[in-house]
Amino acid sequence: RMDYVIQERTVQGRTDPRTGKVGKPSWRYDVRYRGPDGKELSKTFRSKKEAEKYERAQRTALDQGAWLDPRKATETFSQYANRWLDERHELRPRTLELYRSLLKVHLIPRFGTMSLAKLSSQSSAVRAWNAELARRHQVTAAKAYRLLSQLCSTAVTDGVIGRSPCNVKGAGQDHSPERRIASVTEVFALADAMPPDM
Repeated sequence: RMDYVIQERTVQGRTDPRTGKVGKPSWRYDVRYRGPDGKELSKTFRSKKEAEKYERAQRTALDQGAWLDPRKATETFSQYANRWLDERHELRPRTLELYRSLLKVHLIPRFGTMSLAKLSSQSSAVRAWNAELARRHQVTAAKAYRLLSQLCSTAVTDGVIGRSPCNVKGAGQDHSPERRIASVTEVFALADAMPPDM
């Protein structure tokens, strides 16, 4: 079980460089606690009310089995995606090549520097990115979306984020344009047009 402590501390006021006067001191409230792994974590707030709200939210999340380690959520999408790919030993070389390409060309340029915590709340950004890519390359958009969805689902399973931002209905389905099948007349016309020695 996690133990929580809220500590109040005084922060000295800033000195005005022109007048040399020191401003009024302010207070900070540190929420300190130990995670399930025994390591100490802390977060600082400007008001006691914010600190108490955070402390209650952390306790509730733990009681409901939904606690997420804030240290993990600071990892960027790029870092997580590359690590995820390195751990996929079961993938065939062609699939690995496809995933690396999708990450490099479509996912990392858009989401690479974003923390996983921030990405998990960006459903609208994911929807906009998918719509923009689908207008240009429908099949590629579906493949890139499926990869992003897989990565985010794994992050949820790993307890890195609480929910996946991938909730665009039908976005992972390929909608390849239907190929027209030649009629019998067109097949005979093609056969007639072939050189006799073929």
